[in-house]
Amino acid sequence: MSCAIADSQLNVAARCHSFALYGICRHLDGRESAAAVAESALLSRAIPSPNSNGGGHLRRTGDEISVGQELDIRPTRQFCCQTLAQFFGIRIDRRGDDSAFLGLRVDIQRYRSSLAFSGRNAGPCYRLCREIPSRPALCIWGVAMMLSGWGRYPRANCRVVAPRDEAELRMALLSEPSVIVRGNGRSYGDPALNPKATFSLRHMDRFKSFDPMSGLLETECGVFLQDIIETFLPRGWFIPVTPGTKFVTLGGMIAADVHGKNHHGAGSFGDHVESLELMLADGRVLRCSNSENRELFDATRGGMGLTGIICSAVVRMLKVESAYIRQGTVRTRDLVETMEAFEQSRGWTYTVAWIDSLATGRKLGRCILYRGEHARKCELPANKRGEPLAVARRRVKTIPFEFPRFALNRVTVSLFNALYYSTATPGSAIVDYDTYFYPLDAIADWNRIYGPTGFLQYQCVLPAAASRSGLTEIMTRVARSGTASFLSVLKLLGPGRDMLSFPMEGYTLALDFPAKSASFMLLTELDSIVEAHGGRIYLAKDARMGATLLRQSYGGLDAFKSVRRSVDPSGKFTSLQSERLGL
Repeated sequence: MSCAIADSQLNVAARCHSFALYGICRHLDGRESAAAVAESALLSRAIPSPNSNGGGHLRRTGDEISVGQELDIRPTRQFCCQTLAQFFGIRIDRRGDDSAFLGLRVDIQRYRSSLAFSGRNAGPCYRLCREIPSRPALCIWGVAMMLSGWGRYPRANCRVVAPRDEAELRMALLSEPSVIVRGNGRSYGDPALNPKATFSLRHMDRFKSFDPMSGLLETECGVFLQDIIETFLPRGWFIPVTPGTKFVTLGGMIAADVHGKNHHGAGSFGDHVESLELMLADGRVLRCSNSENRELFDATRGGMGLTGIICSAVVRMLKVESAYIRQGTVRTRDLVETMEAFEQSRGWTYTVAWIDSLATGRKLGRCILYRGEHARKCELPANKRGEPLAVARRRVKTIPFEFPRFALNRVTVSLFNALYYSTATPGSAIVDYDTYFYPLDAIADWNRIYGPTGFLQYQCVLPAAASRSGLTEIMTRVARSGTASFLSVLKLLGPGRDMLSFPMEGYTLALDFPAKSASFMLLTELDSIVEAHGGRIYLAKDARMGATLLRQSYGGLDAFKSVRRSVDPSGKFTSLQSERLGL
């Protein structure tokens, strides 16, 4: 490839620490392809030499290029030119890798000298395009930071360590007496907080291998779900189970054993993890699966990071024909109709309901039920059949400031609920995957609406036989309390697993309350209702449950503790939540 790059352009890379490069694609026998070597030589001019003062990588290729850069560079749609170079971080898989699917953290565009790019520390004429501010800095080691979960309660001053690879991770782990791992901080309470040492693994975010025949994807634990979807959905693959946000890491999804709108048919995310690599407290790495270290595998899926550090995992992806969902909307008048609608919708792959938490009397439990199926290409409108896997990036709105505490009250939430219920249109529609699975991701920092003290998300599950009476009692108590839940979601769950995995066959209800004294009092009462009906609380959402309820509701707790003691006898992996619950 022949392309001259001016020295003034290359200075940008030196000032921005380094490009986010993850190695180059190699043949299965270890040889670098000629095209990759040529492009590597071309791009190496942008990498400072050992004697330069610009910092960044030395002149190196292949596996010598490490992960975890401060800046990611992606092409903008307005500069869709020919690719100058793509570098892929791939670990050779015996089945063979499709390099076009892997390591797409970098795409450096060939551009004309007349084009101007926007970016940090850019020169006057040539600039880098689209930096990704959500990625952590190049090196964070022992820095004290005030952290919280997504609920912004509680908050703790934690020492943050951000290893960039497995070797640094092992070194850091062996030097700390007490640690917990943190993904993207999207658990709601305190399961990812440890003031002594909180490990951020977002640097470890490479795709390792993908088998297009079986759909098996191997990635490091810090990969974002968003990156998985944006990389593989255009190729016809989707994640088999997804939570309500795509801003979570793979390791966090496994540790919380997240479930989605399809649990009644597909189970939780852990059911689609074929294997994982787990680093124990002594630095050893074990492979865990249904055939290797089975008990440790079960304890880790849903173990909230207390068995070890998930370094990487193999996940079975789902083949789809389009990036769209065929959505069916049903409006119900009360809780009886709501539960009947769920039961009649068991044949649908996805079901989820917004439920009016403040409705009383004959309207108690009224909801809007959304059913979904992955749309086939033939079901799409004519204008979308040409590119069924392409979806335009939606515009994200931001909550610019914290709402005052009085903004969410019984009056405002009641008005919102009445408006939302009355304007929902029953029927069928074709919607994109973002609209169906991740509606709240369209509003950045939406957790600010609960005010400066944050909020509590209360998610419980009730067994099928006790769901109707338990939900009636919970909804009645919430409606009478005057403490408004702005977001209230009901889902149907299928059979679960043992240990600390949350789901059980029945119904799960999620409620959000501002973090204030009245909410704590209400949730204590709801705990009693959940306990009386044989239910339990989701640890990934919890910030205040007591140890007694945990012991009585999780039948696999003793088995989990036994496995944990066998691999971590000193209790190195601890969090504020595990200390509060006596785990």
